[in-house]
Amino acid sequence: MQTVSVRIPEDDIQWLMGLDIEGARNPSDRIRSLIGATRRQREGTSDYVACAAMLRDFLRPLQDVLSAAERREKVHSEVVATILAGLPEIMAEAIAFPPVPADGAAVATLTRIEADLAMRTMRLLVQLLRLSITPAVPAYDPAVLDSYLAEIAHIADLVRDRRQPTATKER
Repeated sequence: MQTVSVRIPEDDIQWLMGLDIEGARNPSDRIRSLIGATRRQREGTSDYVACAAMLRDFLRPLQDVLSAAERREKVHSEVVATILAGLPEIMAEAIAFPPVPADGAAVATLTRIEADLAMRTMRLLVQLLRLSITPAVPAYDPAVLDSYLAEIAHIADLVRDRRQPTATKER
C-alpha cells in the first residue's frame, strides 16, 4: 500500500465523514472505500452480472428506507418491489452492452442488444400487469396502476387486431 497526501476542502471532509460506509471509521478508510467502489463501478460496466449488482447497491438506500417505513407502517408495495427489482436488470442491459463491431456483424449485435433490452423491459411490464389483475393491487395505493390500464388494454387490442390475418378480420 502506498501513502498519498491530499488537501480536501472542509465541507468535503464533513460530507465524507457523514457517509454511511460500512467498516470505514476515518477519512482514509472512507477514501479507500470510495476509490474501490468507483473502480468496481468502472470495471463492472462491461459485465452484466457485476453491473446489475452495482445498480442494486445504488438502489439499496431507497430499499432500506422503504423497508423500514413499511415495517413501521405495516404496509407493503409489490408494485415498488417489482419495479426496484426490474430496474437494475434493465439498466445493466443498457450499460453492459456488448461491443458493436464496425463490420458486417454490427446488425447481429444490435439485434441482440435490442432483444435483451426488450426482454427485460417486457418482463417488467408483464409483472406489473399481473399485479393489476387482482381485485386489490398489492400497493400503498391500490389504484396506482388503474390510470394506465385502459390505455394498455386499448394498445393491446390494436396490436391484436393488427397481428390477426386478413381472413380472420373479414369474418
